Amino acid sequence: MDASNNYLNNIDAFKNDFNLILIDLPGHGLSGELDKYTIENYVTTVTKFLYEINVDVDIIIGHSLGSIIASKIVKKINNKVILVGPPKTKSGIWRKGLIFLLRFLNAIRLLPIIIFVLKNSIVFRRFWSKLMISNDTKSLNNKITFDNIKLTKTKAIIDSIFEIFEEKFYIRDEDITDQTCVIVGGNDPVSELDSYDKVESRNRFEVSGSKHAPNRTSAEEFNRIAVEGIKG
Repeated sequence: MDASNNYLNNIDAFKNDFNLILIDLPGHGLSGELDKYTIENYVTTVTKFLYEINVDVDIIIGHSLGSIIASKIVKKINNKVILVGPPKTKSGIWRKGLIFLLRFLNAIRLLPIIIFVLKNSIVFRRFWSKLMISNDTKSLNNKITFDNIKLTKTKAIIDSIFEIFEEKFYIRDEDITDQTCVIVGGNDPVSELDSYDKVESRNRFEVSGSKHAPNRTSAEEFNRIAVEGIKG
């Protein structure tokens, strides 16, 4: 869950043993839009979709934003969940000043313009790719990252920014169950394995040398860990 093309390097490892459903979240990839992109609205939309297709869902895998949504959905359906690179929000005084600035820019209609220009800038997309993936990433991973940024709706990015700085964009302890499994990259700038000490140690994994998308940049190791986590 986030943009479905994020899992291109993982499909072959799962398709023989599992029936796969890949989801573009609202505002991402080829999916439609929401009036407001909040964690609650994402959860409601995806849960409704799962009920509408009327299939038994045994495991949900979510990356980054998708991991937060997945952690809340499983509380409704009580299934196993694998959280990939779940963000951990840390409080700070600087947050109040930044959120004030962002709200001001949004009020005078400048923030949407800034976000639109950034997400369509090749320089920014390369910077983001280097920050979130790795220095030696393959061209396919770069293309996926570029496509995901460009196809994500500007409003979805803005609403997510406010969710982050209002401390809604993270996984709470009450969202963790005995069915929760966490996989993070060893060099992930937004997720720390130690932050999830509520998850049983046997269900916490670190993929060394990888950043925010270990399922793409260290696919072989990630696939092995994920399959073991699902069957374990």
